[in-house]
Amino acid sequence: MRRFGIAGTVVAALLLLVSTAAAANPAFKHGGEPTLTDNGKTLTLNAAMTGLGNGDLVVKIDWTGTTINNTCTSPGGNAAPGQNPATPVSGSSDATIKPDKNGNVKITLTTTAPTITPQSAGCPNKNWTASYTDVVFFTATVTIDQPSTGFHSTCTANFPTGGTVNGTSYSCT
Repeated sequence: MRRFGIAGTVVAALLLLVSTAAAANPAFKHGGEPTLTDNGKTLTLNAAMTGLGNGDLVVKIDWTGTTINNTCTSPGGNAAPGQNPATPVSGSSDATIKPDKNGNVKITLTTTAPTITPQSAGCPNKNWTASYTDVVFFTATVTIDQPSTGFHSTCTANFPTGGTVNGTSYSCT
């Protein structure tokens, strides 16, 4: 009798585990497919998902671009246009996001603005400071994983060949 009690408990626990895993069916909501918006110096990912159960999402954006309108400022505070008006930059941002109790989540992740060195901007020496007004993004790849279910989604932003335009949102497929 005791063996049946332990075996029954193990079987019940396994069924509960299987039913919980089967209940999670991650998908993007209608109209919630990933988009990336050019904010000037950063990108913002927006998406909405459902069917997640209670497992966390790991979201990552990898991107490349170039700064434009570089300016070099001397130690005395005098600004001069940079010798390299466009400096290549790249970056990555990630976050762990928890779904709500109903297995839904709104994903919003904004990248960090890149920093450039005086040397990369073409300033006369390292004592100068470099700044820029905008980043034109050329590529971005979004990865969304839910380790608890094995869900994995990767998309590439559909940026124009010449790069992004401030304030414009782009699909990610």
